[in-house]
Amino acid sequence: MTRVKETSSAAGLRDKTLWDWLELLIIPGVLTFGLLWFDLAESERSRQAAAKQAEIELDVAREQARENALQMYLDKMSNLLLEQGLKTSARRDEVRSLARARTLTVLSQLDGRRKGYLLRFLYEAGLISAADPVITLGGGILGEASVDDTVLSRADLSGAVLSRVFLSGGYLTRVHLIAADLHGSLLNKTNLVGADLRDADLSNASLKGAKLASADLRGANLEGADLSKANLRAAKVTAEQLSQAKSLAGAILPDGSQAD
Repeated sequence: MTRVKETSSAAGLRDKTLWDWLELLIIPGVLTFGLLWFDLAESERSRQAAAKQAEIELDVAREQARENALQMYLDKMSNLLLEQGLKTSARRDEVRSLARARTLTVLSQLDGRRKGYLLRFLYEAGLISAADPVITLGGGILGEASVDDTVLSRADLSGAVLSRVFLSGGYLTRVHLIAADLHGSLLNKTNLVGADLRDADLSNASLKGAKLASADLRGANLEGADLSKANLRAAKVTAEQLSQAKSLAGAILPDGSQAD
């Protein structure tokens, strides 16, 4: 009986096809691979979720740091104004140097929106008046600041870095922007009547519909600037400068004529 059983078992093994053997080997392998793939996919999802959460927390931390920097600056400046006589200080007084140093330092820490708040504060506190600026912003990085529809009339922003700043619709009559960097800025419909823009960099700036009547643009870089529908009546600017502009369509030229 034992012999018969052994023969029957051997025959059963011989009767199995190649596919039968492959099934015995492949199915466990597929299941194992599937489990490994699922584990890896789950790990990747967890990793991505953790990275996303870390990114959110970092953004929140950066936002809080910027807000803290601005509030600390405003507190210190208020102290300089109220306790140390910043507004009435003499040109070479130490308090002015301290105020300027704090201003330029905090500008490098802020985003565009908060730079706009800082600029409004300086203007409303009478610290950047063109007639007698308490704080000069030459070299100050105000790029990407958002100060649309604001009033900065007769402010002194000479030498400031205002590249890619958003000043559309602002009221900047007789503002001093001598040698300021305004390349790529949005100045659409901005009132710059009588503004001093000598040697300013306005390359690739958008000045659609801007009011530049009587503005001083001598030496200003207008290469690639969009001056369509701008009012340049009586502006101090050469034909060569205007020829470098991207567009003058519909603009009122210095002699009062209108460009095609």
